[in-house]
Amino acid sequence: TKTRNAIYMNEGAVLNVTNGSTFQILAVGTEGTAGQGIQLDKTGKATINVTGNSKFLIDGTNRGYVNSPVIHVEDSEFTVQNCTSNASNGGYLTAVNSTVVYKNNRGHGLSTGDVILKNSTLTSDNNGLYGVYVSRKFLVDGTSSLTVTNNSYDGDYAGVNLTAGVTDGRVESGAVVTITGNKCSGFSSRGVCTFEEGAKLTITDNYNDKGSASYGGGIYNTKDTAKLVLPSDAVIYNNHAVTGGDDIYNTGTITFGKVGENWTLSDCDHLIDGWYVDSAKDGNED
Repeated sequence: TKTRNAIYMNEGAVLNVTNGSTFQILAVGTEGTAGQGIQLDKTGKATINVTGNSKFLIDGTNRGYVNSPVIHVEDSEFTVQNCTSNASNGGYLTAVNSTVVYKNNRGHGLSTGDVILKNSTLTSDNNGLYGVYVSRKFLVDGTSSLTVTNNSYDGDYAGVNLTAGVTDGRVESGAVVTITGNKCSGFSSRGVCTFEEGAKLTITDNYNDKGSASYGGGIYNTKDTAKLVLPSDAVIYNNHAVTGGDDIYNTGTITFGKVGENWTLSDCDHLIDGWYVDSAKDGNED
């Protein structure tokens, strides 16, 4: 209705959606309109709990939720979609035994301080800017999956971005992480992230043509704060970057194993038999 906010939460406010409930904020015609589904008056000082086989939906608002709510989803579904700007502006997301979706938003999908997934699935698809942006805690446990696809079409924003504030990011053995088809770097990090042996990581078919210089179609791991550990069976190929470092661009530290079996380049069908440095100068583009 172009009212500025559907819900305004004061400091200490708690929104509980529980016991099989369905909660929806629905909007139409919000492009260019200042307003959001849920607004906090003070950063990080209100809480949203979605529990007990409940369903939470924000659909079509200008911005989904703003000013960093603490969000806990357990045994439930949580979706923010079709926003005409950012789906989220900050927050702290924990999902347990749940399904979380950010899709078809013109701005960021999930922009948050924390992503903690336990026996849950998180999908971020077809968002204009970041698919998933994390600035503090990043955990995908061994029974969870993270799928980040087809984002970044509207700017120089990676599919997954970890800031230097992520000092102990971890993807546990058994977790499934798929990062494909993003229109910028698939995975960008200035932080610390370990993909444990047994984690199933796929980074393919990302294409970075954004910015005045476009490096790292698959992985963009930069600054001395960036420390990345990859599992030996990580699938990283057929990514492209206009300037350099198609699959990996690195100025930090990366530990990774051998390439997988029967990998081929999509544009020439040549067999991929190892990692090679293709930098003209310093060996940072792999």
